[in-house]
Amino acid sequence: MLNKVFTVNQRNFTIDFMCNNESCKDFFIRAMPIYSSAQDASKPVQCCIQHRLSTERYNQGRTKLATYHILRSIHNHAQYTGGRERHLSVVVPLGTPQAGMDIVRSTFFFVCKNSCATGINRRAVDLIFTLEDNVGNILGRRKISVRVCSCPKRDKMKEEEEYLKNSGQPAQRGKKRKYVPKKPSSLSDPNDNKVYPINIEVVGKRNCKAVLNYARSLMATEVVDRDGEEPFNRCFNVLTNNLRNHDLS
Repeated sequence: MLNKVFTVNQRNFTIDFMCNNESCKDFFIRAMPIYSSAQDASKPVQCCIQHRLSTERYNQGRTKLATYHILRSIHNHAQYTGGRERHLSVVVPLGTPQAGMDIVRSTFFFVCKNSCATGINRRAVDLIFTLEDNVGNILGRRKISVRVCSCPKRDKMKEEEEYLKNSGQPAQRGKKRKYVPKKPSSLSDPNDNKVYPINIEVVGKRNCKAVLNYARSLMATEVVDRDGEEPFNRCFNVLTNNLRNHDLS
């Protein structure tokens, strides 16, 4: 209905490519994330500061450029192409179907969510797949929309209902269930608005910048989610001023 992938970050999802020819083994699939809006389409979709840290499991053993890619492949021969100022893409061999099959399955995962403040920052994203030969000639092209979030099922149902509403079709709802309020989690209290002042020492300008930017990113997400509620907005402004005052931005 939507031609859209809803997924959780750092969770594998599969894409099936139709292929019924032995010559498929000489072809490649290029997957390139781009921003959907015309005003952002020329900008590369890059990983946020938090998710490109070298200490993250999925970044270990990767080049610095590869850590900027929000889309990763589990293929052993995946190649990460592009540059800091150019669109980033991952290229994998198409391969050949297994016996009795007419599809080749490729597995990918996203590192960031759409909500990552120093990355996608809530902008709509599309994923372009191109079929290429061994010299880079494009033989086919498909585009799907993508949403990487915490609750794919909820967001999918919401967008489908909105789509049916706008198209004049009745929304298909499932059987209603009795609502049972959940107890608040002891690990994450939405009412925890207490400000914790910290005084830490960080070695190296780059590391200091990463720490401040990470804290600023967390506060930016809270500001958006809570519509500018205090004290999150004030803490965000304080962190922004600290970056400027220390010439670290």
